[in-house]
Amino acid sequence: MLNYLCLIVKPNSNLLTNNLINLCKKFIVNYDNIILQENWLEKNECYEILFNTNELEKTKFLLKSKMPEFIDLIFIKNKNRTKKLLIADMDSTIIKEETLDEIARSIGIYDKISNITNLAMQGKIDFAVALKERVKYLKGINLSKLRYILENNITINDGAETLVKTMKKNECKVALVSGGFSFFANEIGKMLGFDYVISNRLQINNNVLTGKLIDPIIDEESKKNALIELSKKNNIDLEKTIAVGDGANDLSMIKKAGYGVGFKARDRVQKSADANINNGDLTSLLFIQGYQKTNFKN
Repeated sequence: MLNYLCLIVKPNSNLLTNNLINLCKKFIVNYDNIILQENWLEKNECYEILFNTNELEKTKFLLKSKMPEFIDLIFIKNKNRTKKLLIADMDSTIIKEETLDEIARSIGIYDKISNITNLAMQGKIDFAVALKERVKYLKGINLSKLRYILENNITINDGAETLVKTMKKNECKVALVSGGFSFFANEIGKMLGFDYVISNRLQINNNVLTGKLIDPIIDEESKKNALIELSKKNNIDLEKTIAVGDGANDLSMIKKAGYGVGFKARDRVQKSADANINNGDLTSLLFIQGYQKTNFKN
């Protein structure tokens, strides 16, 4: 079976050295794996190795137990490596923050809200129930406060813009599918150039939040369904889709995609994703697909 291994480190850290690559290659051939090709996708940041193996799981286990934690070890099959549809979560993935938590912080109830958020993202309580419970606390907030938060408290994660631009340059479709709110998702989607934005809608009356949501609720099942529907709409086979997220409500989407990526994700996601990005930025999703950094669109 032909597989690529991508070794990825934090951009500009120069932590990926020839000595580490040679050590990795020594471990790869332990199980009679045959290295067929190798190449820098970006010097000292990402190195790819194509190898043939009948012992992929043993190879993964060995490498993950022996290589330093500052290297993301990403395995992907040679077939259908380059994807045609990206589905991305927003909160703590495309942006650094959890938008609902930022609203809560602005009205002095951050601890109360963030505790519920953490439980929901870990999958310990139902996402839709937790979302409705948290939204109740937002009753009476004026839209001007949300506008202030959007303009001053929200940070786009490193590599997000390059990821979207590069995939679109290569005739891919990109979708922002969020359990967060359309007030933020629509603006961020437009700013970054997403083709589709799907998110939850806050009920608003005279520019004031009512503390309720407008159905349907975008939850874990909805995210998975969005992946399926957008792949059908664009005549893209599911094997040619890639999904990225961090929380339990991203799990079904990540499992259903042709390739599912956890981005600095919760434990449940880390255990189920095809790959986990813990050191690199969002351009790691381009390296995974075989793009060289010189071909990124910034």
